[in-house]
Amino acid sequence: MMWTKFLKVSILFFGVSFFVEAQEIEVEIPKKNISLNEFFIVALVINQTDNQKLNLSDFPVFKDFQQVGKPTTVTTTFGGSENTTQTLTMRYKARKEGTFKLPAFTMLVNEKETKILAMTVQVNAPKNPDLPSEIEIYEAMLDAEKLNPELADNKEDAFFALTSDKNEVFTGEGFTVTLALYVAENNKADLDAYKQGEQITRIISQLKPKNCWEEDFGIMEYEAVSLLINRKKYNTYTFYRASFFPINSQPVVFPKVSFVMLKYSNNRQKSDFVTFSTEEKKIIIKNLPPHPLREQVSTGNFRLEEEISNNQLKTGNSFRYNFSVVGAGNLSSLNLPKPVSDSIFDFFSPKIGQSISYSGNYISGSKTAYFQIIPKKAGKFALKNKFFWVYFNLQTQQYDTLRSTISINVLGENTQTPLIDPIYADIFKPSTPKNSLSNETVRVWASAFILCLLLATLVFTFVKNKP
Repeated sequence: MMWTKFLKVSILFFGVSFFVEAQEIEVEIPKKNISLNEFFIVALVINQTDNQKLNLSDFPVFKDFQQVGKPTTVTTTFGGSENTTQTLTMRYKARKEGTFKLPAFTMLVNEKETKILAMTVQVNAPKNPDLPSEIEIYEAMLDAEKLNPELADNKEDAFFALTSDKNEVFTGEGFTVTLALYVAENNKADLDAYKQGEQITRIISQLKPKNCWEEDFGIMEYEAVSLLINRKKYNTYTFYRASFFPINSQPVVFPKVSFVMLKYSNNRQKSDFVTFSTEEKKIIIKNLPPHPLREQVSTGNFRLEEEISNNQLKTGNSFRYNFSVVGAGNLSSLNLPKPVSDSIFDFFSPKIGQSISYSGNYISGSKTAYFQIIPKKAGKFALKNKFFWVYFNLQTQQYDTLRSTISINVLGENTQTPLIDPIYADIFKPSTPKNSLSNETVRVWASAFILCLLLATLVFTFVKNKP
């Protein structure tokens, strides 16, 4: 793929052109000011209408430049087979930096001479010396063809794979799968996408297991990421990544799926379909150890974070308490504690908040219950008896309990406040002297209201009976 891109670049010439009669033959010099790690290129462009076999002379040899490889040929056809253009390209590698005067030279095409005038070529210091140059890439490709002649046939060097970070998990334990296309950096086959969006949507629907809870990483852009596999560099295009949490002990089986791409010939005039397929992937699920809550607990690595608005409290006055489970596991299906009201506390239904983040193959976050609580008895109380959460700890592979470590001190008289929604709590708070009316004041206003009502009745009766 890299070689194809380089070839495309090498035939897009923007330099000086030398024309001969009828413009049937053209010699192109793309650049005469190059760096030491760039090619100096001489290209011969031949336009013909009769598909005549070409008889060409050799490309010139220059004193301070070395020819690299053999001339490469690209043929372009217009209007069927009536008009064709052949471009022959020779690459030269400068031996050193400096200013070089190249002599005039002549090339023969079917015994017709094409004369090129003398020119000056400037060779500068290498550009980006820490990165592989076009010369190094091209020479590596030539070496690969010598060692592996079959690569010259543009055999695609790529594979499609579904991988998992774990092959065996407990029930409820998360594992992350990644679906990606791996294309070797030295791949020479000209590959292109074919209905990529439709294919990926279909493939993902085929992969999703029915006995798992899914957390999709939401990959929207398929950017190439360089990856070293068995000391070989690949460009990796990740199409799908998700964490799965099995809900029972049945094995999770991901079927074989296939991805189709277009493969072009060297001149891009022909294309064919090439199919890449994954292998079937099976994840073994282990039962959790026996426990009364085995069917209810979450599995993962967690810790408790808690917060209280005030731990010096008064009976009848509400306070806020937050219970957060933080860590790696299936946070979405995690059930937080919901204590029941009793003679000591009234617990209102909590609001639930959740935050999830994705990093590489890792999913983590937090889930929080926000409580409003009204103490009804005075005394010192430890919240650990009300707020605790049982789970299966993957680090110890044992059941564990997260318990509150907060204690509160409640002052005041014991109350029996009815359980009400917090939004109405202020209405039922004991009245204060500043904003309350005495019983005497209430009686005065009530008497005045009744007197006004009687007077209004008398006036109405008098007016009605007046002759």
